[in-house]
Amino acid sequence: MTDLGFERAGQYGLGKAEATLGEAMGEPKLEAKGAAEQVRAKAGKVIDKAEGLARSTLGESAARQVREKGQRAADTVQDAFDRATARIEASVTRDPYKALAIVLGVGLGLGLMMGRRTHTIIYRPIRD
Repeated sequence: MTDLGFERAGQYGLGKAEATLGEAMGEPKLEAKGAAEQVRAKAGKVIDKAEGLARSTLGESAARQVREKGQRAADTVQDAFDRATARIEASVTRDPYKALAIVLGVGLGLGLMMGRRTHTIIYRPIRD
């Protein structure tokens, strides 16, 4: 594994720790930040592999273009995540009861959909 691989693994591990700590402490913002860090590390690993493949098959110029486009895509996703997080946080702060009702409704809907499985028990009397 290259040094860059170790860096990505460290970034992923840090994100995992943040997400776990946020979940344990009941801090959704920290949990979301950790999850975003994990996604960023995985995206970086994909970009690294694509850059290496482009370098070995198409040359240095193509590798540089792959790195730049991959980084722009990762930045766009991070910006969208940050905006969504800010909007959700503002919505929850502005109207916490509405947010709670939405979460409860989604949870109830998912529970009903997942609980629709029927369990059939076949009973046959034992004959002598």
